[in-house]
Amino acid sequence: MKIARRAQVDAEGNLWLQLPADLRDREVTVTIEAAEPAEPSQSPEALGWPPGFFEHVVGSWQGEPLTRPEQPPLEQRDGL
Repeated sequence: MKIARRAQVDAEGNLWLQLPADLRDREVTVTIEAAEPAEPSQSPEALGWPPGFFEHVVGSWQGEPLTRPEQPPLEQRDGL
């Protein structure tokens, strides 16, 4: 069995992993590979949105309250 997990090391350097119960009482090999740091996200302006666009639009709907109609029942699918 091979499991890949992405996890965060805490400020004290601890890494906590929760594994499936069927690995209980088994010896495992753990390989640590440091992930590349994520690139900083770009500002909305850098992505082409006008300055203040989201602050202006979010929450400004003046019409009837938006509602989600009742959804049909989920179809039953065969198990894998």
